[in-house]
Amino acid sequence: MKHISYIAAIAATTLIAAPASAALLEMDGFTATLETADIVSTSMGLTDRVGASGFRMIDVNDEIDELEQEFVAWCVDIEHTLIGVGDTHEYEVTSTPFSNSTGLTAAAQMRLTALFNTSYDSVDITDGDEAAAWQLAVWEAAFETDSLMSLTSGDFTATSAGSVGMANSMLAAAASAISSSSVGDKYSLVYLESDGDFGRDFSQNLVTAVVAPVPLPAAGFLLLGGLAGFAALKRRKTS
Repeated sequence: MKHISYIAAIAATTLIAAPASAALLEMDGFTATLETADIVSTSMGLTDRVGASGFRMIDVNDEIDELEQEFVAWCVDIEHTLIGVGDTHEYEVTSTPFSNSTGLTAAAQMRLTALFNTSYDSVDITDGDEAAAWQLAVWEAAFETDSLMSLTSGDFTATSAGSVGMANSMLAAAASAISSSSVGDKYSLVYLESDGDFGRDFSQNLVTAVVAPVPLPAAGFLLLGGLAGFAALKRRKTS
């Protein structure tokens, strides 16, 4: 999977919950060539033709502790437009996505967590079809109201050459993980909520992921404690 450097070790949680002050983010470009998709959300009364890909983002002042300064994010907001390449906008990390647009239910957040944990490693985000497929799968997980996750049926649907079938395969893997209660905990998701500032409407809300740290076994803590004690004893003997 061809990701730019955006992975950071954080506390072992399924979702990042710590609030943060607003951080200035810059849209640095797309991970791949945009692929056109036609999306429909019956419950939102929305029909639109959009471009689907990942976003290369820069935390201008390196203010978000959970993320590297450069990271890849994905849209979880089909009601607003993203800032343009080279533009900046303020965002906040939120544990309750979102207050400025359609909120994500607990079920939607679980679907997104399962999606990242089951398929994100296999996605080449620099490939147009794969990046578009991933973005479409993220939208389906976030906004589908039907119990079946599929871009070809239900409340949220999409059509796009070369990516819908791929996206449905990713969604099927996530659905299987949920049904078997094996959502996984490899990734922690970071939700970024747009502030309505700079004299413009909200920019799109985003989600990104960081690899959750592997907990150190109890035996590891005992070993570290023993080594620390040994080092202290050695210092006393040589003083």
